[in-house]
Amino acid sequence: MVKVEKAGGDDRYGDVFVDTALAHQVYLRWRSLCRPAPGPGDLRRPPWFTRVARPSPDAYLMKTAGGPPSI
Repeated sequence: MVKVEKAGGDDRYGDVFVDTALAHQVYLRWRSLCRPAPGPGDLRRPPWFTRVARPSPDAYLMKTAGGPPSI
């Protein structure tokens, strides 16, 4: 949600206020809609999405705790 108001007398150029509590609530709502990682095949991101800079194939795998990526 974005709310724009007319500047007050004590406002300065570039003043911005962010409601971090509301932003955190929105983040938690978004996170509840996401599937938990890792996904199918132990992937952390889908390799079929086009990207400007494609990472190496091992960047798509979830790393096990303290070890190399699992395959």
